[in-house]
Amino acid sequence: MAPEACTYDLDKVENDELITTMLGRKVTGYYPEKVNTKQNRVALELSYGEVVGIGGLAGQGQNSLLLALSGCVKAQKGEILLDGKPVKLGNPKQAMDHGIVLVPEERATEGLVLELSIADNLLLPCLSKITRAGFIDRQKEKKLLDHAVESLSIKVGDIQNPVKSLSGGNQQKVVLAKLMMLEPKVLLLYDFTRGVDVGTKNVMFE
Repeated sequence: MAPEACTYDLDKVENDELITTMLGRKVTGYYPEKVNTKQNRVALELSYGEVVGIGGLAGQGQNSLLLALSGCVKAQKGEILLDGKPVKLGNPKQAMDHGIVLVPEERATEGLVLELSIADNLLLPCLSKITRAGFIDRQKEKKLLDHAVESLSIKVGDIQNPVKSLSGGNQQKVVLAKLMMLEPKVLLLYDFTRGVDVGTKNVMFE
């Protein structure tokens, strides 16, 4: 068994200290040179029914902006106004309570629970709409599910099948449909048509 070289507290140790320990010497230069980048000031104003697109090369802050607007990450500065009033978005639940939802970049890891059924995935964000005193109203449940499937023409054999059994395009429809059932005020979309066929894209755009 090799002797223990050192022990660090991961919450306190700095990267440079770890590198020095690993190499046995201090590193004085990096290639490419490390640059301290900061998100430039961003100001957006949207009206109801308006569509705003954010372009640019991948990795230029588009995803970071949407994650901050949806409460997935905490913005260091600035404020978000909704209906003229400031809102605090400490987590996605708070954002959804204010009517702000995000269709994420990665549907398989961020938008769906692949082992659960299509029905369960669709209902997860809106259980409060179909429950009363802890019991599920099956009629309301069926109505919501039927509407979700029909509104985006989701091709399902059995809605109780695992969502992972669907094609990529239909999985993306499930992600979009479950968030639309919340009737959001602000719908954030990050590259949401990536990896889906032309027909599916048309349905989602409509």
